[in-house]
Amino acid sequence: MAEYFKAIADKGGAYVAGQILGVIVILWSILVYTRKDSDKILIFKFVSDVLSIFQFLLCGNYTGSGLNVVMCMREVVFYNRKRHKWASGKFWLYIFIVLIAAMPFVTSKEEVLSAMWFANIFPALGSGLAVIGLYDKNAMKTRIFSLIGVALWLVYVIMVENYISILSNAISLIAIIIGLIGDIVRRKETNANGETEK
Repeated sequence: MAEYFKAIADKGGAYVAGQILGVIVILWSILVYTRKDSDKILIFKFVSDVLSIFQFLLCGNYTGSGLNVVMCMREVVFYNRKRHKWASGKFWLYIFIVLIAAMPFVTSKEEVLSAMWFANIFPALGSGLAVIGLYDKNAMKTRIFSLIGVALWLVYVIMVENYISILSNAISLIAIIIGLIGDIVRRKETNANGETEK
């Protein structure tokens, strides 16, 4: 355990601060995917992504930070699409997918075509899937896409050795699975009562 803390301390004060902030992200991430409707998921995810922008910046993971900026914009638009006409166009889905796809190549500080340069593609794929999931108004579909997306982010944070984000993503996966189990239970109860599924 001492070696773990020494490895963190050796990376400098900013990295240590990022790991501490990561603990807050972990605690908050437990709440994100256990919300029952897609609007609440978006609100909680927005707060998580704002915190993650700074967490990744402090740890020197610029692709992760840049992708979280795009995800915050995504959540603002998707939350408002039921409320305002400007946010209701399907073109937003494509704009965010393009921004996410470009982000690894704009923010990467790795040598072009190196293994770590390609590693930056994993969170972009994960974020792209999350965009598709969060665009859907069905909370269960949101969770399914998010499950795959978070798994791809987990691969990225393992490769960049962002230790607290590894734990955060693992907890997010567990929270998503718990949310999916709740969806399945509610769906069975709805079917058993003879109600029409939404």
